Amino acid sequence: MNRNAIKTFATWARTYLREQVTVRAKFYGITKEEIEDATEVSGGLLVAGQTLDAEDAKLYKSLRKELDNLQQTNKPAVAVERLIDEVAYTWFNRLIALRYLEVNGYINTRVLSSSDPSLVDPDILREAGDIADLEELPGLDLNILAQWRSEANNSPNPDEFLYQRLLLVQCSALGESLPFLFNPNQKYMGLFLPGTLLNKDSILRRLVQDIPETDWLAKGLEAEDQQDVEIIGWLYQFYISEKKDEVISAKSQVKAEDIPAATQLFTPHWIVRYMVENSLGRLWLEAHPQSGLREVMPYYLEQEIPPSPPYERGEQEKIGDLGGSNLQPQDLTVCDPACGSGHILVYAFTLLFHIYKEQGYLDRDIPALILTHNLYGLDIDERAVQLASFAVLMKARGINKRILRKPPKLNITMVRRTTQQMLLPGLNPDDWQGLIDAFKDADNVGSLITPPQFDLERLQGQLDQLQGESPAFGELISSLRGLLFQAELLRKQYQVVVANPPYMGNKSFNPTVKSFVSEKYKAGKAELYACYILRNLELCAANGSVAMLTIPNWMFLSSFEDVRKRVLNHAFLESLIHNGRGVFGSDFGSCTFVIRNRVDKEGTGVFKRLFEKQGSVASNKELAERFFDSDIFYTKPADFEKIPGSAIAYWVSEKILDVFDKSEPLENIASPKQGLATANNDRFLRLWFEVNNIGFGYSNGQEAELSKNKWFPYNKGGDFRKWYGNQEFVVNWKDDGAAIRNFGTENGGKQKSRPQNTNFYFQESLSWSKVTSSIFSLRYFPKGFIFADAGMSIFFKNSFLI
Repeated sequence: MNRNAIKTFATWARTYLREQVTVRAKFYGITKEEIEDATEVSGGLLVAGQTLDAEDAKLYKSLRKELDNLQQTNKPAVAVERLIDEVAYTWFNRLIALRYLEVNGYINTRVLSSSDPSLVDPDILREAGDIADLEELPGLDLNILAQWRSEANNSPNPDEFLYQRLLLVQCSALGESLPFLFNPNQKYMGLFLPGTLLNKDSILRRLVQDIPETDWLAKGLEAEDQQDVEIIGWLYQFYISEKKDEVISAKSQVKAEDIPAATQLFTPHWIVRYMVENSLGRLWLEAHPQSGLREVMPYYLEQEIPPSPPYERGEQEKIGDLGGSNLQPQDLTVCDPACGSGHILVYAFTLLFHIYKEQGYLDRDIPALILTHNLYGLDIDERAVQLASFAVLMKARGINKRILRKPPKLNITMVRRTTQQMLLPGLNPDDWQGLIDAFKDADNVGSLITPPQFDLERLQGQLDQLQGESPAFGELISSLRGLLFQAELLRKQYQVVVANPPYMGNKSFNPTVKSFVSEKYKAGKAELYACYILRNLELCAANGSVAMLTIPNWMFLSSFEDVRKRVLNHAFLESLIHNGRGVFGSDFGSCTFVIRNRVDKEGTGVFKRLFEKQGSVASNKELAERFFDSDIFYTKPADFEKIPGSAIAYWVSEKILDVFDKSEPLENIASPKQGLATANNDRFLRLWFEVNNIGFGYSNGQEAELSKNKWFPYNKGGDFRKWYGNQEFVVNWKDDGAAIRNFGTENGGKQKSRPQNTNFYFQESLSWSKVTSSIFSLRYFPKGFIFADAGMSIFFKNSFLI
C-alpha cells in the first residue's frame, strides 16, 4: 500500500472539497458573513439572483432546514462552517465508498472509472443506454435518460451534465442498502456535487489514478495483510490530519466540534490483532479448548501456567461468568466505544467468522448473525461512524453477495447530543427528562456517558403512539429513537470491549469536558484515555475482557495512581505490550494491553517490551516483527501493589520486589525536591571560570547572603555522570537572589522566575538530571550548591558521608 499517495490525495481532497462546497454555498446565497433569504417566483425560487426550478427549489428548502437546525446551537458563521465541513466529508466518504464498491464488483457498473484501461470515461456514462434499457439501476429508465440527454443539449458540457445525474441516481439507489453513507433524507447533498468531474484534474480522476486499484481489493479472511480495511482507515486519518495539526498547534482548550480531529489516531493492524486475539480469542479458547481458532491467531500470547479460577467467589459470582463450555458464538458481544473508522470491528468480524464456521454455521448465514448479535460501535464523529458501518458491511458482502439487498440493522451509531426541544408534547417528562439531560453534552464526552435507568419498551411505545397521532413530528421522533438506541448500547455490558480511545490531556479540556470528568471520572482526570479505561471496565461483563491501546504514562505517573489501583484491585492485567515510540510516528510512546474483568490475585500476566533503548523510535513494521522476537516477562500484577504508587514495573526481579515490600520507604529518611527555575539562564548563569566573587562552601542561605558574594555554585543537571560531576555553573544569588526573585514580575512579564524549596539550598544532596535518554545515575553534591529545577535533588534527614 502506497501510504504517501493516500495521504497526498486525502489531504488535497479535503481542501479541494471544502473550496468547492464554499463556492456552491455562495451560489445559493450562503456565506459566513450572510445567509440570504429566498423568494418564491413563478415556476421556482429566486435565490441569490438565480432562479431554481421546482426540483432544485425542493433541494434548497431541505438545505435551509439543515442550516436552520445547525443555527439552533451555533452562531450563523459557525453553522455555515459546520455545514461546509459536513457536506465536504460526506462527498469524500461517498466517493471512496463508490471506489471500493466498483473495484470489488459490488455494484453492477463502474461509476468512477472504466473497466477498460485504454478508456477514461466511467462505464456508467458510456453504457447509460444499456443500463436504462435493462433497468439495472433503480431510478433510471429510457424515458428519464432521454429527458436528461435533452436537457444536456442546452448545457455547455453535455457529458458532464449527464454524468452528474447518473452519479446522483447511483447514490440514491445505494440509499436503501447503505443509508448511513447515502442518506435518502439528505438529497440536498446533490446541490454540492463537485463540478467538472470528467476533467483530467478532477477529484474523481485523482482518486482513480493516484491510488493503485490493487490497494482497494478486498482480501480473503485468511489473508495476513487485510489492506482493504486499512485503506479506509488511512484515508480517513489523513483526511482529518491537517485539522488535527491545526487544533493541536493552537495549544488551547479543544471545542466540541474539534474533539474528533484532535483525539483520533488510526490503529495499526498488528495491534488490532493483538487486542482482539487476546480478548475475544482467549475467551473462546478458554470455553472451547478443542477449538482450532489458535491456528489463525499469531498474536495470541500463551500463558506460562494454566489460568487460575475465573474469579474470586463473591459478588462477581452473582453476576456470572461467560457460560464456560456452554458459550455460544452469539454470546460473544464485542463493543468498540470509540470505533473511529471501524478497524477493530472489522478484525473482530474476521475472528467471529472463524468461530461461527467451526461451529457448523453456513457461510452465507454467518455475516448477518455477526452484524446482528456480535458487533457494537459508538463514536462522536459522524464521518467515522459512516466509514465504520461501511467497512463491516463490506466485510459481510465479501462473504454473502446478497446481504446488501436487505442488510441487517447495524449496532453502530453516533453518540448525539440532545436538546430540550426533543421533549415533545405527548411524551411523559418523567420518563424522558433524565435521558435528555444525560446526553446534553454528548458531543463533548461521547461514550463516557452512563445513561440513567429507563424502560425501553415503555418509551418506544410512547413514540409509536405519538408518530401515529402527530406525523409532523417525524424528524424529532426519529431523533428520539436514535437517543434510545445509543442509550441502550451504552447501558449494556459486553463480553469484550476493545478500543483505541481518544487522547487529550487535561490542559486541553474545555469547561464542559473538565466539569464532566471531575464529577464522573475523577481518578482519570489527567487524560481522556484514562477515563476510558475506567468506563470500559464498566461496559465489560464480569470475567470479560477490556483491550486497549494507550499512552504508557498511566503505568508509572503519580497522577494515574488511582487508575492503576482500580485495575489492580478490581481486575486482572492479563497481558501488556510496552511498544515504546513509533506506533504513531515519533510519538510519546504507547502500550497495548488486555484487562480481565475479574479479581485474580494469584494470576500471572504476560508482558513484552518491544524496545531496548529508552526514547528510540521504530516503525510499525519493526514493532510487529519485534512482537515475535522479544522476551516475555511473566509477572504477577498483584505484586505491583508492593511498589510505591503501584507502578506497572513488569520487569523488576523478585529481589527488588522484596526490597519494596520489606524496606523502609525513602520518604521516611529523605525528601526529593525540585529547585530553582531562573526563567532566563543566559542572564543569571555563568561558567565558573567566567566570573570572580564566587562563594564556596556555605551551609545555608543566611550565610551566603551575609557573605556579600554574587555567584554561587549551581547544580543544573546535565549529561550522564556517575557518582560525581556536572559542577560547571554558577548562579547570581546575590542578596538572597533578589534579581532572580523579581525577574518577570515587572511590566507583566510572560516568563517569571520560580525559586522553589529555597530552605534546601546549599545543603548536601544526591542529584540526578531531570531529562535524559540514558540510564539513571546519581551524583553527590557537597554543601554550598543551589540546585535547579532540572537538577533534581534528594536531601536526607540525617547527614551522610561519602
